[in-house]
Amino acid sequence: MTAAQAAFFEFDAAGLEAWCGARGMPRFAAKQLMDWVYGKGVVDMVITDLAVFARPDHASPFKLIELAPGVTAEDLRAKTTAHYVE
Repeated sequence: MTAAQAAFFEFDAAGLEAWCGARGMPRFAAKQLMDWVYGKGVVDMVITDLAVFARPDHASPFKLIELAPGVTAEDLRAKTTAHYVE
């Protein structure tokens, strides 16, 4: 992944709207991209380099299932803004 590609994932909604506008895309495209990239209610399991999270259904919060080797709960809380239960 290039630096420009990685920077795409750092946009907030307004930044993504500006990015789309600069490329002649309609304003609604930014919302579609945000929904695609940061989709809510789309997945039931998330696996990262820090931990594994899962939930039984889309209405339930994610639960911490497993920490990666060498990662503590404190490390995880310090390095993520994800909402989950332990």
